[in-house]
Amino acid sequence: MSAESPSANPAPHVVLIHGIWDNARTLSRLDTALRAAGFPTTVVVLTPNDARLPLAAYAAQVHAQTHAALADDRPYALVGFSMGGLVARAFLRDHGDPARLRTFVSIASPHRGTWTAYLRRAPGICDMRPGSPLLRALDADAHRFAATRWVTIRTPLDLMILPSTSSCLPWARNHCQFVPLHALMIRDRRVIAGVIAALRD
Repeated sequence: MSAESPSANPAPHVVLIHGIWDNARTLSRLDTALRAAGFPTTVVVLTPNDARLPLAAYAAQVHAQTHAALADDRPYALVGFSMGGLVARAFLRDHGDPARLRTFVSIASPHRGTWTAYLRRAPGICDMRPGSPLLRALDADAHRFAATRWVTIRTPLDLMILPSTSSCLPWARNHCQFVPLHALMIRDRRVIAGVIAALRD
């Protein structure tokens, strides 16, 4: 039975959110793999992609770009890369439906902030500083999604998310892959396989 056929347990619609300085092409390999595995997808494009806006403003862009795709009662999943993982959580806080969110997957996202966020003062980057008001608010909201499957994937070799353990969440299934660069995480076949496994689990 295809993912689009009627089913008591249909495949979730997967929303993909890229990271800072990225675009839709960044997610193309993952998007192709998910569609081949039977998951309908929507790729969100964040503009401008340099975090000059607060992450809550990018969350509103996610809502605007996914409203039609998520209009019915079908379950959905969120997959965020890097900054996109925090944007996804901000979307959940402002617009998410706990009854429908089946799985949340983040890839190399700074859930506990990153030291590199002190290098620039753009509002979205300041949101990614350790202990920022946004990060505290996201953690305070997480209990609403207790029934959701949470999965994180990181690399200990990450030089963008410092420390790399900031990508972990205490309530999630936290996985580690030795990928040499932050930017390569979204293209690594092991990471992609891990995302698909999390969505099927």
